[in-house]
Amino acid sequence: QPVLRARLLGQLAVTANPMAGGPEPGLSARALAAAERAGDADARFLALLASHADRVDFRCSAERLEIGAQAVELGRRTGRLDYAAWGHVWRMDALGELGRRTELDTELMSYAAVVEYQREPIGVWRLTMIRASMALLAGRFGEAAELAAHALAIGQRGGHAEAGFMDLVFRARLAPLTGTGWDEVEAGVRGVAGAGPVLTQAWLANMLAARGRLDQARLAWSQVAPA
Repeated sequence: QPVLRARLLGQLAVTANPMAGGPEPGLSARALAAAERAGDADARFLALLASHADRVDFRCSAERLEIGAQAVELGRRTGRLDYAAWGHVWRMDALGELGRRTELDTELMSYAAVVEYQREPIGVWRLTMIRASMALLAGRFGEAAELAAHALAIGQRGGHAEAGFMDLVFRARLAPLTGTGWDEVEAGVRGVAGAGPVLTQAWLANMLAARGRLDQARLAWSQVAPA
């Protein structure tokens, strides 16, 4: 019964995180405490997942770094590489926000070892996208484009629903730096903005401004402002 309660509480905390509408205050902390009392690894990981979701904010980077470390340690202790993989991803995200590049490179090596051992398509896709992003940050634009295209192919073969959208996000970052691919990116962003909530117009406005189309950008922003 304690294990079941801990798992249910953890699942509730995950599905009711602030990004999805706002949970009961302190729910993820209660889930973590219940999981620790129950001594159940799955319940503990669910609680860590919820705690991470509660802290998707630049002001909480250090906390998410520690949550990632706990997930990595849980994975090592239980032999669950999926826990460790998520922990490495969370830590890389936080280290990037904190500007701790050397540690980020080390974390990427650890994550790559896990992914290469598991050989799960979604993990290989995520690792390839991360490597593409690192190449982009380093100014190796040709390599970044090749890696992103490779990641998209992996994601599509694996049926990963987010692969196409994440490819668009990546190409929207690449286009202003290379001056290429603008028309395809603009068409994709317009499609997202037309089908998504009004706040997606902000993405379109930023893209139009980057292209120098300031009148169109102002129009897009005028639709975002009331929201």
